[in-house]
Amino acid sequence: MSGAQVAALLRRLEQAITAQGSPFFTAAAPPIDPARLDQAQEQVGVVFPDELRQWWLWHDGSVPWRGRMAAHLIGVGGYWPLSLDRALAEREYWLKSRIPDAVWWPDTWFPLAQVAQVKWLNADLEASTPDRLVLTVAELDGLTFGDEVRLTFPELIEQWISFLDARYAWWDAANDCWQHVLPCPPGYERSLVIP
Repeated sequence: MSGAQVAALLRRLEQAITAQGSPFFTAAAPPIDPARLDQAQEQVGVVFPDELRQWWLWHDGSVPWRGRMAAHLIGVGGYWPLSLDRALAEREYWLKSRIPDAVWWPDTWFPLAQVAQVKWLNADLEASTPDRLVLTVAELDGLTFGDEVRLTFPELIEQWISFLDARYAWWDAANDCWQHVLPCPPGYERSLVIP
């Protein structure tokens, strides 16, 4: 997918989030400087696929607000978009914390977003190509990462958009939080749309 196509897809996600009345974009950071992306690639010795670069060129993560605990979350699944610096730190932590036969974090995983300290949305750089970003969702289950879900970046964003458009997730202004329809509707990958 071209950079322009990814940017258009992210604009559609932005419209879907905004239509819910969410204050997410008041908590979202500005786009990252492309030079910082280049520097990070050199720092960790990887090449980011174009779709991953577009993620941080859209917003360099989001910042939690004091007193508004859900404003920084993408409502679908409660994902917190990580800044590039936070993603680098998270990746380094898991790589250093690996315990043989226990917690396992491949060198090829690069986090984009997380749900609390139990679930991570990762770019799988080994499975990705320069123009196709493959994602994995890994959930911490005790001392190991449980079953993974794999999909492409456009598949994830399309699923989030359709979930929001169908109002399976909506911003509850009275309670200042996201609400979800449960159980997860058919056709949706539960770990991607429900916290």
